[in-house]
Amino acid sequence: MCQVRPSPCQDEHALYRITKIAPNRYRIDGFRVVGSRELFMGPVDATFDAGRQRLDGLAGVAHLRLALRSGHLSGTMTNADGTVYRIIELTKR
Repeated sequence: MCQVRPSPCQDEHALYRITKIAPNRYRIDGFRVVGSRELFMGPVDATFDAGRQRLDGLAGVAHLRLALRSGHLSGTMTNADGTVYRIIELTKR
């Protein structure tokens, strides 16, 4: 859910594909779902902290932080100045 208005961020359905690329390192590819099409938003390379059960990564200058709880990922994307830009809730399908 978008937090900064106006902005190019839109409240939308999104799809994230998460691929393990090395021990504790993951690539997160984000897609907006428009109709039946998936539009690529970009990649995030993230590190998993097992102790905190958290994925942290950078998308350009934005910081992505997702917490893992019972198979569900939830978190935020913040701008370089710390402003929460997007709230993200992900469920595995």
